[in-house]
Amino acid sequence: MAKQVKLRKGLSVKQVQNVPPISLPENSVGELALSTALKNKLLQLEQQLTLLSQSSGQYVAMTQSERDALPYPVEGMMIFNSSKRDVQIYRSGLWQNVGTPAGAITGFSGQIVPDGWLLCDGARNLSRLTYKDLFQAIGLTYGVGVDGGTFAIPDFRGRFLRGAALGAVLDPERALRAALISGTFSVSGGSTVSGSSVVTISSTANLGVGFQVTGSGIPESSVVLEILSSTQFRLGSFSRTEVFASGTGSGVTLTFSNSPVGDFLGSVQGAATQMPLNPFTTGTESNDHTHASNAAPASGYRKLDAIPYPHHLDGLVNSYTNPTTSGRSQSHTHTILGGDPETRPVNLNVNYIIKV
Repeated sequence: MAKQVKLRKGLSVKQVQNVPPISLPENSVGELALSTALKNKLLQLEQQLTLLSQSSGQYVAMTQSERDALPYPVEGMMIFNSSKRDVQIYRSGLWQNVGTPAGAITGFSGQIVPDGWLLCDGARNLSRLTYKDLFQAIGLTYGVGVDGGTFAIPDFRGRFLRGAALGAVLDPERALRAALISGTFSVSGGSTVSGSSVVTISSTANLGVGFQVTGSGIPESSVVLEILSSTQFRLGSFSRTEVFASGTGSGVTLTFSNSPVGDFLGSVQGAATQMPLNPFTTGTESNDHTHASNAAPASGYRKLDAIPYPHHLDGLVNSYTNPTTSGRSQSHTHTILGGDPETRPVNLNVNYIIKV
């Protein structure tokens, strides 16, 4: 026989329709025999009913700190996070935005960044606890922070966005992409096994996928392809393929880049100019033509300087230049001058902002 749980007065069926049903088993003397798991389930139900009774059909408003202090959030529970100005749902052990997800990037035309967003200015001092949802979304994709408790966000000031190739050939230089943040850091306790792609270190807490790694037993141009646990990661190449340790060692110190390189999210490319599909030309010479030469002038003349105009020699006016004539087909080159500092399409400035 199961006892029925009565709802608090004023709660409608609609308000509690998402609350998981439970039944309370009786022991031989008619008293409830509650296991620890069942007690926790009752606490979850009480918490859900309390939130619903306070909300009067609306989402319960609470700060980020109050949300994180909830002892037993229930799958499917929804709140209004007043710190982020977002409706959130608890799903698969994480709080997620119902609307724009944390980590989303968009253009913004205003001067003041709205609540719940940050300017993509490359800041590296964001607390992993204060911006817990954003850190869960992007991790160390845009680089390590100033210490073990912080992380970085992207710097899109003066930059265009590009979709990551992720192995596709649409970015022909995807394996040559550089780190957004210069510099390196080291982690001790590294262990490698020859022929294995798995590397063990003291902690992977400050590693990001795509971070370049160097050290004993590590092949040249290797990166962190995958983080396997709190102490292990898998080796990969700049082009996202698995690679294997070249030697066996233990207790070595490995060095990592501060942000991803190669064909990984968060890497950057400098300015470049591809040969156009319709290449530039200097035109076709239709007639024989001349090129000025620094060769010695004709016999009987003195070379005064390299200025090609007439000079007076012994009272005579003679042309200094000693031209040579080439036919239309004779090989020669022309230097193309000019150009701009970068190659770019027509554009307009906006602020790029990231959802927290």
